Amino acid sequence: MLRLLHRFSLRDLFQLRTVVAIFTCLNLVLCTYLVVTKVNKTFESDKDDSHGSNGLPLDVPKSKSGIPLVLHQVWTNVNVPVAFSSVMKTWVTNQGSWRKYFWEWKDVDKLVAATHPEFLEVFRSLPSHQMRLDIFKYMLMYRVGGVYADIDMQSLRPMDDVLDAHPCILPTHQHVVIAHNGVFTASVILLCRPGHPFFKKVVDYFIQLDPKLLRTNEDTGEQVFGRLATEYMNEIGTNPATGPQDALHFAQGDEFLPRTLIPRATLLETCMEKLTDDNVPVWIKNACVSLKTRDFNSFLPPAAYTDHRFAGMFEGDAGTKYNLNITIHVKDVYGKYYVIY
Repeated sequence: MLRLLHRFSLRDLFQLRTVVAIFTCLNLVLCTYLVVTKVNKTFESDKDDSHGSNGLPLDVPKSKSGIPLVLHQVWTNVNVPVAFSSVMKTWVTNQGSWRKYFWEWKDVDKLVAATHPEFLEVFRSLPSHQMRLDIFKYMLMYRVGGVYADIDMQSLRPMDDVLDAHPCILPTHQHVVIAHNGVFTASVILLCRPGHPFFKKVVDYFIQLDPKLLRTNEDTGEQVFGRLATEYMNEIGTNPATGPQDALHFAQGDEFLPRTLIPRATLLETCMEKLTDDNVPVWIKNACVSLKTRDFNSFLPPAAYTDHRFAGMFEGDAGTKYNLNITIHVKDVYGKYYVIY
């Protein structure tokens, strides 16, 4: 052993120490990488080859009707206003087993680029965030499916039963009673299986539309959406090839949007007139009966799955009640969340 040591010069010993130091550093870097990767995967989905054509992992549970049991919500970035946190946490309480997919604005662009690249330039040039959000939601439902909810939507109870019963659900507003005599569907919450032909119709409509006609929020919003839904129902009613998987369910306002900002006195006066009018559609009369039972919006019906808190999605909205400067990271709301792109 002594002879062996004598063969090493001081230079050799220095080189050996250098090699050991480098090896130690490499080990430290590797360990740090593994720890960071593990932490990141706690809050994001693994991006592996086990995903289906809709972008979700193959093992994501579905309802009996084929709706993925996932929640989609969107905000500018991962720091959401604290005022929304208690409402967002109700989804953790009532839909605890669902995966929570959180979309930042940069991810919204990625979905459009991945699914409809020919529309990306038009999408980016739309005049308002609200218009981009509307079209994103329609593309999201068609491509990925699941449940989309604005972050000011509150979950009141589990909804497995209604998701099992219908492959695609469009909630209607209670304020349909004063809006018009057509179906007034909401887009603040959407529930649908991926690939449903209704959302294909909606997406195709906007892709094929002359971009010059996309000027205001009304051009992408709920009235256009409701008109397309009515057209779809008329189309499948005359198509014998339509199966139950292509059905569209218009949920009563009591189920998902039980409250409205319309003053009680206005609701009372309007409903008293419409309940005695034989020409008023049945869904409007049903909404009035429900409102009358609840003393015209004084309390939530026990059958409600969700409630819209009308906080507003964008700064400057009429109903906005939050401070953008006081935020919380979405991981502290959900505990665990996922991304697709």
